[in-house]
Amino acid sequence: IWSVAFSPDGHSLLTASSDGTAKTWSTGTGQCLQTFRGHSGRVFSARFSPDGAMIATASSDRTAKIWHMKSGECVQTLEDHGFDVYSAVFSPDGAQVLTASASFAKVWSTESGQCLNTLECPRQIVQQAIFSVDGSKILTVSETGYDQSDRVIWCA
Repeated sequence: IWSVAFSPDGHSLLTASSDGTAKTWSTGTGQCLQTFRGHSGRVFSARFSPDGAMIATASSDRTAKIWHMKSGECVQTLEDHGFDVYSAVFSPDGAQVLTASASFAKVWSTESGQCLNTLECPRQIVQQAIFSVDGSKILTVSETGYDQSDRVIWCA
């Protein structure tokens, strides 16, 4: 398991794993509720949307995906990364997804799947990217060398 997250209501957990799936689990019973299949590589990250209706996954297959939580259907595949995608998170309002891959982070429309912005971080591996609580800023965390990292705050 590469990542784990609670649902907004706290009733389920979301895991991302090396078998190429993301799964939701009941926090009450521990039973698997849903398996999200569609990636052809490891799933590094899985996160709920703020309302819990969707999830975003990031994978070594060089894509991120947006899924309907209840149906398990993939509604968007976010391509054009060219490298492993290490994280995918929703904006606070759920309208955008932020992905981290190679030397950049990308902002995508949740509804259309269109790339809205690319934040370039030359000569760095962007491992994480997150929105601020109000959605006005983006933080990227990059590996710059052995045991060294760089943090950059961007205007969203």
